[in-house]
Amino acid sequence: MTAFSPRIDAPESSADAKPAGESPARVLVIDDDAELLRTYGNILNPRRSAAVGLAQLLEGDGGAPARSEFEVGFASSGQAGQEMALEAIDQGRPYALAFVDMRMPLAWDGLQTAEALRNVDPSIFLVIATAHSDHDLDELHRVLQRDLVLLRKPFADDEVLQLARTLSRSWEIQRQRDRLLRQLEGRVGERTRALATRLRRERALAEIAGRFVDLREEESPAEAVEWALARMGRSLDVDRGDLIQIEPGADWVGECHSWYALGLGGDDPRLQDYPSDVRVAVLDRSRRGLPSVLRFSGGSAADGTESERNPLAYRRPAPELIETSGGIDEGSVLIVPALLGGRLRGVLKVERLDGFRGWDAADVALLGTIGHILMRALDQHRLLRSMREATERLQMAQEKARIGHCEIDGVTKRIVWSDNLFRMTGLPADRPLGIDTVLAHVHPDDREAVAASLETALQSDALHRARYRFRGADGHWLWLECRASPYINGHGHQGLRGVIQDVSERQRFEAALRASEERYRAIFEQADEGMGIFRNDRIELVNTAAARMLGYDGPEELVGRHPVSLSPAHQPDGEDASAGVGAAMQRVLDNGYDRVQWVHLAKDGSLVPVDVSLIRLDSTEDWEILFVWRPL
Repeated sequence: MTAFSPRIDAPESSADAKPAGESPARVLVIDDDAELLRTYGNILNPRRSAAVGLAQLLEGDGGAPARSEFEVGFASSGQAGQEMALEAIDQGRPYALAFVDMRMPLAWDGLQTAEALRNVDPSIFLVIATAHSDHDLDELHRVLQRDLVLLRKPFADDEVLQLARTLSRSWEIQRQRDRLLRQLEGRVGERTRALATRLRRERALAEIAGRFVDLREEESPAEAVEWALARMGRSLDVDRGDLIQIEPGADWVGECHSWYALGLGGDDPRLQDYPSDVRVAVLDRSRRGLPSVLRFSGGSAADGTESERNPLAYRRPAPELIETSGGIDEGSVLIVPALLGGRLRGVLKVERLDGFRGWDAADVALLGTIGHILMRALDQHRLLRSMREATERLQMAQEKARIGHCEIDGVTKRIVWSDNLFRMTGLPADRPLGIDTVLAHVHPDDREAVAASLETALQSDALHRARYRFRGADGHWLWLECRASPYINGHGHQGLRGVIQDVSERQRFEAALRASEERYRAIFEQADEGMGIFRNDRIELVNTAAARMLGYDGPEELVGRHPVSLSPAHQPDGEDASAGVGAAMQRVLDNGYDRVQWVHLAKDGSLVPVDVSLIRLDSTEDWEILFVWRPL
């Protein structure tokens, strides 16, 4: 027997037969000798009745086989075999391989038949059975190229059975590989398209942001906003875009900016034509930071000529507000709130006129960011009017975060505090503050370091940053954190300007966290069970008990080792250590937990049986697995 691909070395045992429950492999046998067809049938389906005739074999009805390892089709000529192969492909059940006799004098010979089968089904495996060298190996290889085996007559039953099993398995593996490749190609295509869409949107966002970063004071903000709406509309492939400013407490009033696709004009973008219940619902969702999707079920034109020229002139029915948890669905209009400082300052509305469109989270995020940029730009001309309001919001934020600002004059050593700092510390605001006054309230253990840091910052360009205990007016100790940088005041004197924050809660939390970590580390180190962490297939952390179980002097001898290096090549049941470790790792990554009994290899070469529990940890970007060893 001479083979091109795949290579066959020895007959397979019965243990290698197709497992019960799997679909039988389809095999096509083509030979003009009825006795040989019967022989193939007895080899591939051994309990077939001896009384089965050639007609039954050709019809594929040969009695009840002992097992369904193969589904065999029989043909007495190459033309008939080609027809059967075509029919099998049409049914979606192609043959895995074909046994083809080389000499069939009254019809196609074996080479012609094999070439016809290969033209019908390029993936079929071919076995050419011959007792004579009608065609040399080079010619067979040139015509059929691959997946070809040459079977010399007379052949043994085991040879045929071995070939059928091996080649059908190879054919199935190849089909699985092809399916996987198609799936991967599809996923790559989807991700490529998604990436292109994302890049197009990010490019539009970057251009819009850059346009308003460089917006000069003499430029018209309205023109820049309308340019941004056009850039946004083209990137999203919509027909119109509107920015509707909303005054606090008002209902769809304020200045509006609109963009329409080429050739389109528009109606009022403020949603005044929408029913009041829709306006109220959309406004309520926008105030809660949620997008809204509207759907139009169709409409008719009041004037046919105008409708043909301008699709926006259609008299549409009242829109339907689609209620979803995230406000994302298929519709005609997407409305996204434009927030500034956490408050609703307007909405960005985009619309498709030629039917529904599926809006997704990326659309919402893009519109939300663009809306934020545009609203900030439009707020520039109201800067002076909104200064007081912005100052009040800043004061509220500072109070909530317990932050205050301060200034220190480098010459007079006088300190200016904001009202927040006086409220936080309880010190009287009507008394002047100096460095010495403030340092007197600093804890004695921290005072020297704070004073040195202040002096260094005042004498150089160094930043002042310190965390220290401060005694308030009521006698309680606060933890304050100061961050200040040098500046030059109007008199040309260097000073410090910065913020002071009450971090007492953070300090207590950090102290509690350190104590918790110390407790858990103590439990880890003092445990009688072997414990450790795998990361990236290596031992990253291990306790003393684990090292002691395997006879090592300390945990440092195990850190960095691969689990397989701590195991014999095979487990007592014959399982390969590398395969067993890989399978266990995959199970715990899939399910979050796994438990196995394993035999480890001690430092002195002895075997150490343990019960192993594996737990996936999801606290980091890279996967980690906690293992616990218990001696058996």
